[in-house]
Amino acid sequence: DAARTTLQSHGFRHVETEPDMALPLNPAWRTMDDYLGAMTSGYRSAARKLLKDCAQAGATWRMLDAGEMQARAAELHALYEAVHHAQGMRWITLQPGYLPAMAQALGPDRFRCRVMERDGQLVGFVTSVRDGHTTLGYYIGYDRAQNETSPVYLTLLQSTVEDALHWRSERLSLGRTALEPKAKMGCEAVPLTCSVHHRLPPLNWVVGALARGAGHEEPPQRHPF
Repeated sequence: DAARTTLQSHGFRHVETEPDMALPLNPAWRTMDDYLGAMTSGYRSAARKLLKDCAQAGATWRMLDAGEMQARAAELHALYEAVHHAQGMRWITLQPGYLPAMAQALGPDRFRCRVMERDGQLVGFVTSVRDGHTTLGYYIGYDRAQNETSPVYLTLLQSTVEDALHWRSERLSLGRTALEPKAKMGCEAVPLTCSVHHRLPPLNWVVGALARGAGHEEPPQRHPF
């Protein structure tokens, strides 16, 4: 496209990354039952089992508004850090007040935070943001020990479909990680490319060599509907 061509003319090298895993939403789907009902029996059973396993472990789900997010900012941030610090590459680290501030600024028409609780304690959360006709699965956090005994992460991830349906979005974008479970949800791979350039021209050939040699995980092919 024009942007890619312009960047290339200025010496930028293009690197293909893991794809964005995006779920196209059928306009006929109004509820989670509609979404699950469109799945083949095996995928539908697996999706419902996530909810059942967490419920049997004593988990409950609810939404937090901006005020409660602010009041429980330290708890939410600890869950975020449990996931964030397990990543091999971390470009930025959020401050504890970031997500509550997002909730306050965007309001419930564009921001949602769902939490999972067990015995009154937060064991996980997931946030979603509405951007035009797309819902973005945003930041997620969970207790890694709790996730070992019940599918906290996968259940929270799946719940973002409900947010997208609530906003009547055309698609749900879930980003580049965890390609397999997102494919099982019905997500399709959308190619992503980043453009890189070294500020010192003599070293830009090194960037080009690295870009040509960069690899990424290939998305799985799944057909749950």
